Amino acid sequence: MPFFDLVGSPFEKSYQYAEGIGSEAKYSHMISFLQLSSTHVLMVDRWNNCLRLVDRFNRQSSLFAGNCTSGPNHKDGLSPLFYYPWLAMRDLRDKEKLLVSEWGYRAIRIIDLKSVRAETLVQDDRLFEAREFTQLKGSGDLYIVMVNGVMKYSVRDRTLTQITGSLAQGSTDGALLDARFFRPNAIEFLSAEKFLLTDSYNNLLRVVDLEANTTESLCLGGQHPVNGGFEICQLHEPTSILRVNETTLYIGTRNSIRTLQGLLYQTNSHS
Repeated sequence: MPFFDLVGSPFEKSYQYAEGIGSEAKYSHMISFLQLSSTHVLMVDRWNNCLRLVDRFNRQSSLFAGNCTSGPNHKDGLSPLFYYPWLAMRDLRDKEKLLVSEWGYRAIRIIDLKSVRAETLVQDDRLFEAREFTQLKGSGDLYIVMVNGVMKYSVRDRTLTQITGSLAQGSTDGALLDARFFRPNAIEFLSAEKFLLTDSYNNLLRVVDLEANTTESLCLGGQHPVNGGFEICQLHEPTSILRVNETTLYIGTRNSIRTLQGLLYQTNSHS
């Protein structure tokens, strides 16, 4: 499979900032990216505290928002400033806006794609080390993966609540607030009331059922029944997850991408 560098350099180790074409552009911890259109990709440049655009065809890098040379800061309105941005995604309520998590300011912000005006949606010290978040269609509520649990931000009520886990690490299943996790990373909803969570340092997949008030572990290393046969489900530090269809998951681990098939039959059967 052909492989080439779109922008920046994988061998550049020092923290730098520069715009340019291809390897001329310099980044400082490009922590996430988002495809905005058929031509442009948005890059989250964490240590440079800014958001940047890359043209996929001419490989030109350019500043989108923030000030890549000012150091960590925070400012809403036009010409916004950032304090360690982390993850960007489209706002499902308005596709002309972005949701951006800001690790340093412990906030999630809304960025208008046309005006590049920013406003803070929620800021709370409990969002320290917020790792990933996702948004439900319809309600627009946010589910935020924390260092050892998950929090929910209600758009309607403007409230932030812990829905599973706590500050304490562990590996126990059970009721939502009794369950313990150890560095969860990624979240994938199966339905409006049920989601999967990669529990990285416990080497597990966890099924969180909001309606039943339960947390259940998957992939304990043994053999699981799959469509009349058996499959070994063992993960080494799972960090990402993608639901391909009703029965298939892609799980990114520390050193591989695993395909798990059939396990969703078991989780769906508990509905």
